[in-house]
Amino acid sequence: DGSVIAEVQIADGQTLAIEGSLLFGADGIHSNVRKHMHPNQPPIHWGGTLMWRGVTRGKVFRTGSSFVGLGTHKHRIVIYPISQADENGYADINWIAELTYDESFDWTKSGWFKPTPIDTFAAHFEDFKQDWIDFPALLLGAGEAYENPMIDRDPLDFWVDGSVALLGDAAHAMYPTGSNGASQSIIDARIIGKLMLEHGVNQRSLIA
Repeated sequence: DGSVIAEVQIADGQTLAIEGSLLFGADGIHSNVRKHMHPNQPPIHWGGTLMWRGVTRGKVFRTGSSFVGLGTHKHRIVIYPISQADENGYADINWIAELTYDESFDWTKSGWFKPTPIDTFAAHFEDFKQDWIDFPALLLGAGEAYENPMIDRDPLDFWVDGSVALLGDAAHAMYPTGSNGASQSIIDARIIGKLMLEHGVNQRSLIA
């Protein structure tokens, strides 16, 4: 009848069978839906780049809402505020510190998004100082940081199988330059939403 049943494990460990008209696998680069659709998929690719992410309460810079990137494609930082500045000019500043290692670097690959002591990588960014921003101080002012590898996957031959479709990183993971993971997912959702309005919530909308 074109419907689909998904088995979902919830937080308390229970497994529920949920029936619907369509199933969208928007569950990220490690997608379980993708694994079922493409059981022989090749492994994730890591190109040698690590990113460390954190948020620090700090003084806003430039326009007060500026997005700033400094450095090279192999050694750089990205900083921008993610909250409104208070009366003293302080906001939550999101930062990303990025470094590409050569092939001899022995990364443990112990996790894809793990808490990391800031002093284990801060030395790589000691020279990122300007008269309007002290990035080393911004790093050390964060309460916590998280390490992420910059990864992607090989393209798939198809993203739709019957009543099941992959979206976002589950379908077409790519290096997160320019926030590709989020932006591509938004584009996918907009297009599939338009098609469902035109064709209904059914398989026709997935193959239109």
